[in-house]
Amino acid sequence: MCDSSLAIYCFIDDFLKQSGHREDVRIEVTDAEVITIAITAMLHFGGNFERSRLILHELDVPFGTGLSPLEIIAASGIIHSIESGN
Repeated sequence: MCDSSLAIYCFIDDFLKQSGHREDVRIEVTDAEVITIAITAMLHFGGNFERSRLILHELDVPFGTGLSPLEIIAASGIIHSIESGN
């Protein structure tokens, strides 16, 4: 799971950079990190963002592990805005 999560992160990060995506200046983690946690949550943990974040932290995956529960809720909003194309 660690290797696949890292591969997902690299793909998403490259994709966002190539598409000209701009990060919010107030962030503590990148959108690529948030999206990676969301994808990992969907693939391995039935959509549970918190569990995904905790497992990635335990595996020493070096991104997105500093998210608070409020940031996880906000991440859900980011995912929904990407789905709707906004």
